Amino acid sequence: MAVAAAGVASDRACIHSNGTFRSLLSEEDIVGCCSECGSCYGGDPLRALTYWVNQGLVTGGRDGCRPYSFDRQCGVPCSPATFFDGEEKRTCIRRCQNIYYQNKYEDDKHFATMAYSMYPRSMTVSVDGKERAQVPTIIGHLNETQSTPMNLTEIRNILMKELYLFGPTTMAFPVTEEFLHYASGVFRPHPLDGFNDRIVYWHVVRLIGWGHSEDGSHYWLGVNSFGSHWGDNGVFKINTDSMEKYGLEYETALV
Repeated sequence: MAVAAAGVASDRACIHSNGTFRSLLSEEDIVGCCSECGSCYGGDPLRALTYWVNQGLVTGGRDGCRPYSFDRQCGVPCSPATFFDGEEKRTCIRRCQNIYYQNKYEDDKHFATMAYSMYPRSMTVSVDGKERAQVPTIIGHLNETQSTPMNLTEIRNILMKELYLFGPTTMAFPVTEEFLHYASGVFRPHPLDGFNDRIVYWHVVRLIGWGHSEDGSHYWLGVNSFGSHWGDNGVFKINTDSMEKYGLEYETALV
């Protein structure tokens, strides 16, 4: 979750700055310091993006304030144990871990202005640990302002406009064993029968684009967190029709 959320934050910060900000924001800052975001055992990207708004994120990557400490080449398929190992030892360290980095932790914080969900969600997100704040939803707002709810084609168009105008979003979906072994092409879960019984866990990736297969079917283009040896250099295509019936969630934030 943290890799996808930090990736969305980094991309959107770069786009908002017209390319002048090119640093990667820190996954470690989310995992270690956002107690409500969850962990590598399961987390919520919307909470992570809200943390970016309220508390800010320092730089990460290889050379930033809090560099990424996990192995990016975690095998094919990537074992969840890669991220679970040492999880219980992670603490919030409010100082830069890179001894060669010149900024102080507090001075290295970067902020967004508003986190929001694309689909309506019933959850609320804590602002300061006590008060609760309802997170805005784009499609929910549009459904309230028109006489009939948006259909799937209209929803996809809104999501594509979001990607085109503002940049990537997170995308959460249920993962089955065959996705872990994805290599190329457009992924479709197979067989569809018994899909819910085969779910290994819910996974969060960075959604960066879309396209259409030769048969005209729509797919999303995503970036996974399993390293460059998985999929097409870490990137994958997933059939939208087959996954929408099982649940897709999209969250993001404005810089």
